[in-house]
Amino acid sequence: MTMHSVKITSDGRIQIPAQLRREMNLRAGETLNLELHDGTLSVRRPSKTLERIRARLAPYLAPDALAAFVLGEPHDVDENELLADACMSAVNLAEFRAVLAKNGVAKETIAETVRDFGFKILPFGEAEADVVGNLIAPARKLNIGLGDCACIATGQIEGLTIWTADRDWLKLEAPGADIRLIRNQP
Repeated sequence: MTMHSVKITSDGRIQIPAQLRREMNLRAGETLNLELHDGTLSVRRPSKTLERIRARLAPYLAPDALAAFVLGEPHDVDENELLADACMSAVNLAEFRAVLAKNGVAKETIAETVRDFGFKILPFGEAEADVVGNLIAPARKLNIGLGDCACIATGQIEGLTIWTADRDWLKLEAPGADIRLIRNQP
């Protein structure tokens, strides 16, 4: 393990020493994930994060139980770019944790996985509940569940693009929701 000392500028920036940039093959403009755990700050490439998550969860989950990014399924978007600024509703975090637990993933592994993703977790409150209440009846006709509606409602209220692998979400009337598919092929 190599250790380097760096200074933080007044605007919060640090410069990664040239030797480390060369060793890690880092390029200007590249997105990196920062993780703080037990007082240690780690710097990782998002793709390495996904590789670790895939390796950790592969023995536990059937292909249809995981998101396309985690499984490495084909898609038409840059997963690193999307995941770099991704966020998740607190309801969807609970659902994600429940799916992992149901499939036998240990609590510690679930915690590591959630930490590795580093998503900003958005609260689910009265405004989101109101949107879900209006979405759920037509959504159920399309086999779209409560957790999916929570995702749509949170994205709609926050003004975020909502990414999905489920084509049925595009059939749902959700005014103001910017819903997009991660893959264009069925």
